[in-house]
Amino acid sequence: MDKVFIAHIKSDPTNGFAIQDLNTHLERVGVLMAEFSNEFFNAEWGKVIGKWHDIGKYSEAFQQYIIVNSGCKEGSLLGKTDHSSAGAIFAKEMLSEGFWQPIAYCIAGHHAGLHNWYPEIGLSG
Repeated sequence: MDKVFIAHIKSDPTNGFAIQDLNTHLERVGVLMAEFSNEFFNAEWGKVIGKWHDIGKYSEAFQQYIIVNSGCKEGSLLGKTDHSSAGAIFAKEMLSEGFWQPIAYCIAGHHAGLHNWYPEIGLSG
């Protein structure tokens, strides 16, 4: 059986917990970002941003964090884990100069601004 990676968990009074798997989440956000960004920017860039924005959630640290902190599994609450930087770093590794910067900028700041930047590897504003 393939491992299910979790994007979001919410308490469901009827069934206990509702889980959105990460693959579905990334695909859906990619479609929505393509639609939204087509109006003012570039649909393909929007799609890439949407599909890469949460790839850091594939990490074991994030998976443990979301399972325990949601109450889905018992354990001591865990501190937040950075899931935004992975997508920004991936953009830098996969895209050419001039293209990776705006995409990484959007991904790194998709929750709370630019505190996720890693200047030691060239991801600075």
